Amino acid sequence: MMVKQSKYRQIYDYYKEEIRNGTLPVGTPLPPEPEILKQFGCSHMTLNKAATRLSANGYIKRIPGIGSFVCDDYNKTLTSQFSEQLSLNQMIEHAGMVPRTELVSYNIRKQKDTPRDTEFLKIGENDFVHDIVRLKYGNDRLFCYSETFLSQRVLPAIDVTKLEGSLDNYVIHELNIRKTHGSSTARACLPDKILSKYFGTDKIALMKQIIYWHSGDTPFEVTYNYFPGDLLIISNPERLNVVKEEE
Repeated sequence: MMVKQSKYRQIYDYYKEEIRNGTLPVGTPLPPEPEILKQFGCSHMTLNKAATRLSANGYIKRIPGIGSFVCDDYNKTLTSQFSEQLSLNQMIEHAGMVPRTELVSYNIRKQKDTPRDTEFLKIGENDFVHDIVRLKYGNDRLFCYSETFLSQRVLPAIDVTKLEGSLDNYVIHELNIRKTHGSSTARACLPDKILSKYFGTDKIALMKQIIYWHSGDTPFEVTYNYFPGDLLIISNPERLNVVKEEE
């Protein structure tokens, strides 16, 4: 027995295949909305759902007031080379995309109340940590859901206005906190309800990367990054570089 596909999935799969096989080259505008509605016999809401997913997965770029255009972001990957210390922004730039950061939330929590494991920070359960949740985009495609926990013992206060830029640049160059050494682990996982909300589906494999940083001998940062599984290639994940002193 064959399961009938939903209308939005029919639209999504149709344009995904047309783009992948080159029938619709990069830069080609999608047909006008009325034409697509007539072709698939669907509603505006259904078409918008399909277009949103095509955009999120890097097949089209939607320009408000102008239209939707084929792009090849789906074919680009982030390579995490820990032989050099790269920020997420730099990783996205190296993939040939324009990075953008969206701050989702910022809270100060007691260690015992953090939503993820922060025991690495080696602080008391009633000591405080900065909890920063951000979304990282490349050419408006969501590349990473990132949650960072910073020890308040090392970093007493944060300027929230800086959190939609490069966190590494802010911490290292503006606050003069040295990240001296660290390590990283990575494994596949499925999205929970929160991650499903941002990635637009619960039927996606994610790469969960956990990064641990010291400042001198003091554990300073734990970051949880979640990437769509087809976007991240990790090489040499075991150890992060020592940050060299400026001469």
